[in-house]
Amino acid sequence: MVFLVAGLAVVGLSHEATGLAAGLALVGAGGVGLGPSLLVLMGNIVPPDRRGTGVGLMQLCGDVGGMLGPLVGTALLAGATAVPYVGTAALSACFIPLAVWLGRAEGRAATDVL
Repeated sequence: MVFLVAGLAVVGLSHEATGLAAGLALVGAGGVGLGPSLLVLMGNIVPPDRRGTGVGLMQLCGDVGGMLGPLVGTALLAGATAVPYVGTAALSACFIPLAVWLGRAEGRAATDVL
């Protein structure tokens, strides 16, 4: 989550190709880290007979967000290039405490099993 927030901020504030490349690399690293984590978390929450539906819903949300995000962001925030990226970084940063809490809760659950 931290990589995703940092990458979005770098992309939004960068004015050079190297800054954009670094920001996109950070966004990619953040996305790669979140995907498997969400699947593991879903496997712990969703009953086994409903996991196919859960994965399908997660994929649908990702596809719809990937399609609507740029369209809506471009239409609403066309005046400034940095605003959509920095705004998304700020919004994503709001979820970092939730991610930390989930990580701690998952760690406690793992030690309870042992």
